[in-house]
Amino acid sequence: MAIPKLKLPLNGLTCIFLSCLFHVNSALPIIPLHDTTLTGTPTASASQSGGNPKFVFAHHIIGNTFNFTPSIWLNDITMAHAAGIDGFALNVGNQPWEPSQVRSAYDAAQASGKLFKMFLSLDMTSLPCASPSDAQKLVALVNSQNSHPSQFRYGSGNKTFVSTFSGEACTFSSPSPSRGWAQHFVEPLGPDIHFVPAFFVDVSQLSAGNAEGDGGFGGIISGDFNWNSGWPTQVTTAALRQSATDPATLASLLNLNASSVVQMPSGPGLSGILKRSLFARSVLAAVSGAFTSDELHLKAIKGRSQNKNQKSGMPTANHYTTVSPWFFTHYSPQTFNKNFLFLSDNHLYSRRWETLVDSRDAVDLVEIVTWNDYGESHYVGPIEGTQPNSQAWVDGNDHTGWLDLTAYYAHAFKTGVYPTVTRDKIVMWARPHARDAEASGDDVARPTNFQLTEDSLWATVLVPAPSTVVLSVAPQSSNASPISLSSGVNSTTSKVFDVPAGASHLKIPLIVNGGMRAAVFRNNELVLDFSPGGFTFDSSPKTFNFNAFAAASP
Repeated sequence: MAIPKLKLPLNGLTCIFLSCLFHVNSALPIIPLHDTTLTGTPTASASQSGGNPKFVFAHHIIGNTFNFTPSIWLNDITMAHAAGIDGFALNVGNQPWEPSQVRSAYDAAQASGKLFKMFLSLDMTSLPCASPSDAQKLVALVNSQNSHPSQFRYGSGNKTFVSTFSGEACTFSSPSPSRGWAQHFVEPLGPDIHFVPAFFVDVSQLSAGNAEGDGGFGGIISGDFNWNSGWPTQVTTAALRQSATDPATLASLLNLNASSVVQMPSGPGLSGILKRSLFARSVLAAVSGAFTSDELHLKAIKGRSQNKNQKSGMPTANHYTTVSPWFFTHYSPQTFNKNFLFLSDNHLYSRRWETLVDSRDAVDLVEIVTWNDYGESHYVGPIEGTQPNSQAWVDGNDHTGWLDLTAYYAHAFKTGVYPTVTRDKIVMWARPHARDAEASGDDVARPTNFQLTEDSLWATVLVPAPSTVVLSVAPQSSNASPISLSSGVNSTTSKVFDVPAGASHLKIPLIVNGGMRAAVFRNNELVLDFSPGGFTFDSSPKTFNFNAFAAASP
């Protein structure tokens, strides 16, 4: 199901985000516009047969695997494979021990006996790239795994798949980055490479250029990898404040237009403020998981196929994109100097997957960002290995519950058909403390963009038949009591939803010192009652933590 695009008039937008989202008194509740934001199993509009095969990989940070043993690699591979993931994109940096862990990963994939592949994602924010010798080391690294049975090979040419994170400024001493990559990396590796870098450049550079790298990257890449598409990165508090005085900018920012069918709420006093706040929330929800940036990239690579300067016979580039459940990082200026978040509310992971299923004819490979990047809080794998000093916001916040959703959506993306739900499943997540809470012992300020967040419990529920679901945020101490529809539901801590068969996305406001619990009823009988331990919504945290705690029912 495509995410519906919310449209609004371009007059009177100044108030929406400044007065009505950021500056609402923190004592006032941000009531959700809809308790149920999307219900029912979406129908994949994409073809169920034909076209290129589809793959799902997960980005695995080698830099966090210093203490990995073969058994840990095997466990990761087993978990990922069970979730419908076809392999790992191994992010390799400049530490001297990393190539040996790369080899261990490849060997473990082979030993697993599963159809599970690996490819290199060269982290060019870490690896040097100023000289030809730097490029020679990259070529040697690729060649060291090229013949391994676990190497991911792509397309009819069965070519070695290689990617990067960044690298758009690397020259290897050539006059330009595109010339450098062409001369010192692509050409030495020869025709057996399928090169899909994640370059952070204007999309025009993806279509311009020839095979020697003159004029852009379009003539040397085999595919386009849109790394930042997993989050609505364009939505920031600064951008929204700036666009409050320029409605056209805001419309462009949020992919809206002037053909309005939805009117901005109006009204005086508290009632008017709350209505406009709710409307602002619905606007933020509309951009979560959208395909907007992918459309720009697709247009660019279409231009590449029409580029007359390319080498004769070069195939049309493929489009690769990402899906991610979260983003929050909290490093001080004295360390990595990263303290911000991207908008991750509004069931981002589920919505983005549904967008990709709906758009699967245009996308051949989806990369989950990430399996184990703890520093940026977008891990879906277990908390293990060596963290990059992120323990303050990672420890205790398990994310493996999202793997249950991964299995459901990966199947739909690869086949074009959503799997039949055969047993009830609840996946829930929430941040550990209130958005406006003060931290008592944190030397680092609140993260940039924290105002975008919402104090809600988010849930995606999978049921095999129409059901009634109860979400509760009552304190954990109350979870020992039976939950029953006939006894009524406390509206201050619980809400009841009627949902159809398939996937439904639900939310309710969190309360201070509350927990999380969900129950599924059918024919007035309780069929599932799930209350994960380890979560309490705090009002007085020691440090700021905008990570999420995610859990899935057994």
